[in-house]
Amino acid sequence: MDSTTNIHRRYNLLFTLPSTRVAATAAIASALILFVLIRSVIGFAFSDVLTFVIMAAAMFFSVGLEMLLLKNNPVATFRRLIMITAISNVLWIVAMLSGLLTSFAASAPQKFYSMTLYGMFVAVALRIVVLASVFFENIAHGFAIAFVQPVAQMLVLFFGNYVLVSSAQAFALGSLLAGSALAYLIQVNRSGKGFLREPPLKLLRAFLQAWTENKAELFEEIFEEASSTATVRTKILTFLQGSKKPTVIVPEIHPGPFYPIGSSNLPYELQEWFSSNGYAPLVLHGVSGHDLNLPSRTTVDKFIASLQDLKTLGVGNTCTLPLKATVGKATVTGMAFGDFAFIIITLAPHGMEDFPQSVKETVERKALELGYRGAFVVDAHNSLGKPPTEDECNSTIEAAGVVLQKLKRTKQKPFKIGYAHSSELHIGLKSDIGPAGICLIVFEIDGISHSLISFDSNNASMGFRKKLLEQIKDVNIIEVCTTDTHFNAAKVMNENGYDALGEVTKADETASTLNALIKAASSRMVESDFRISGIETEVKVVGGKLLSDFSVALDKVTGIARKGGITLASIAILMFLLAAIM
Repeated sequence: MDSTTNIHRRYNLLFTLPSTRVAATAAIASALILFVLIRSVIGFAFSDVLTFVIMAAAMFFSVGLEMLLLKNNPVATFRRLIMITAISNVLWIVAMLSGLLTSFAASAPQKFYSMTLYGMFVAVALRIVVLASVFFENIAHGFAIAFVQPVAQMLVLFFGNYVLVSSAQAFALGSLLAGSALAYLIQVNRSGKGFLREPPLKLLRAFLQAWTENKAELFEEIFEEASSTATVRTKILTFLQGSKKPTVIVPEIHPGPFYPIGSSNLPYELQEWFSSNGYAPLVLHGVSGHDLNLPSRTTVDKFIASLQDLKTLGVGNTCTLPLKATVGKATVTGMAFGDFAFIIITLAPHGMEDFPQSVKETVERKALELGYRGAFVVDAHNSLGKPPTEDECNSTIEAAGVVLQKLKRTKQKPFKIGYAHSSELHIGLKSDIGPAGICLIVFEIDGISHSLISFDSNNASMGFRKKLLEQIKDVNIIEVCTTDTHFNAAKVMNENGYDALGEVTKADETASTLNALIKAASSRMVESDFRISGIETEVKVVGGKLLSDFSVALDKVTGIARKGGITLASIAILMFLLAAIM
């Protein structure tokens, strides 16, 4: 299992809380049950309505206090804090019901009071674990605040009633449970420092801020500090047709690691920059892996700014027809534009993930050996599966070699070009297509039309490409590609953590959209020249070691948290039994 998959596996159990109204209603209902249970034992009074109002006010006041203390934490919303109240009250209720049954069975009313007091500490223990890990930067602060709300509710519930004075054993057992919760968090927080360079709980808070509130600053600060420097290349193929400049962009930067961190939404960032500078962009996925993720918004901005300095590498006005070769599971499609080769690799209809850079480097070297001045190598990333094996990589390289040789022998001809983008159709795109949408370029070469298609998606479901090809009749398809965007990575609660193309948008509706775009692009066909340009940029990248260390640390911390959680739960149950019988 690769590092990014393992990281997602650790996070994909994060859940969405109910609405504010539901959370607040649950908290009030739990407080009411607490109140009724206690009053059913110590007796109801005429002032009970006022007493409950005061209890509810104390509960909401404590939530307000927490929000005030956590005003700089974007995760600490009223909805989340009031839901913690509801859950902790439920645990308290369970302890009280157990005390009620025990006192009735043993004819010992004091058992109810003991379990009520112990239940308060159970609520405190839960709040310690949550507040001190997720919300407060300082564990001690979270520990102290965890007591405020349950104690306030207890004081209101038993105001003027001192029967709890005789529950010293329950107080001692509950205090031990609260101390155990504190010790548990301290141990978890110490467990990953050697790998992460930061306390694990800080990293958890950073991730939650990014994941729940799209506040990436803290997480990016951590990743930026631990990242390494590398030189990355971006290659541009621009078609000059009057005032419009359809442009194919192949960055060797990987989108990721997950939204909104770093380069996760890079395809859209590139589309926006090129569009604002007078281009009609089509972004593809260069051959790169998660080690070439950019760690922060600052680094992305630096990379985007470097595109102002693109260097022209070649120009021309002819190209070859697209040619294909298949070896084993690998299919390679290529075109030549003057002295430059344009190569797209895929394992579709078989499953695939990112090709290693060694494949790109070998194909580029073969191109130079054959007399090309350079080569674009595009990872189509269009059939969800596992990373290519060594045999599959070798087959890809062999097929690319065949295509490069065929292209070298093929006569180049003038061409026409047309461009279209899904934004022209004013249609709503579903969750398996990112904000850069769908774009395509139609080439007319020697009277025959061919279309290159790009979806802003994180891979495509296996078999989806074939279904599309069966439903598009008007042009030959050069290839169906995805950008490998991570705009929704780690946000979708499935095995992969994202919706692959075709898992939400069906093939027939996608084919209908593509046919409309092909028609629009074909109506705009004009003769075109081309310009090849590129840029090398020195930027910070996440690097394979950081992701690997992060993954290993998560495994270690999760293991310690699991064992500690079991121990803490065992202590809580043991204390529960002791409180019930003492």
